[in-house]
Amino acid sequence: NRINRVVTNLIGQEQLKRNMDYNKAIIKHYTDIWHITPNIIKRTDGKIYELPVDFSILEFAPIGERNYWAYATSGMSFNQKEHPTELHFFSPDQSQIEAIILTSIAHFHLFGERIGLGHTVNFGIPWRKYSKCTYGLISLPYNDGPNLENMVFNKIVTKFYWVIPITKEEREFKIENGLNALEEKFDVSNFNYINPMRESLIH
Repeated sequence: NRINRVVTNLIGQEQLKRNMDYNKAIIKHYTDIWHITPNIIKRTDGKIYELPVDFSILEFAPIGERNYWAYATSGMSFNQKEHPTELHFFSPDQSQIEAIILTSIAHFHLFGERIGLGHTVNFGIPWRKYSKCTYGLISLPYNDGPNLENMVFNKIVTKFYWVIPITKEEREFKIENGLNALEEKFDVSNFNYINPMRESLIH
């Protein structure tokens, strides 16, 4: 009836406003840390239509000491009251691949299995042509620390994690030996996490 339609419409408008406010908070959170306004990428391919309507990928150009591009999700955590999570990915150059990969991960997170700290995800494609990095490790944002990791909105903490591209061999090593063992390999080798053509640390 008419009353139910009015109530439903009001609820929908209120939810839309909350999503818009939350989306603005996410963009401000990244911007406060990286000190640059992002380009907002709205993809139209794949199963993007199944993601929240305000979902987007944010593209941050290099600035200051951060001499690489950054790509980040905005909205994969919409309406999640338990462990809301957003992800970011660093790149040596401006590219659409990171946006494609992050969108795919967001879809898997919402419709497959929830992704959390220490998990690994299959990109489904190489990071770049001929790159051995076909997986991602969900890591703490070591480059930016807790200031980026945590955002409080309406008394709920959203976590912002870093997707580190890794090889199949590194993923298998992590499964067999644990996250700390793989991170120790990273530290000892001083590996270049923004080099798509790097060799695997596990042979």
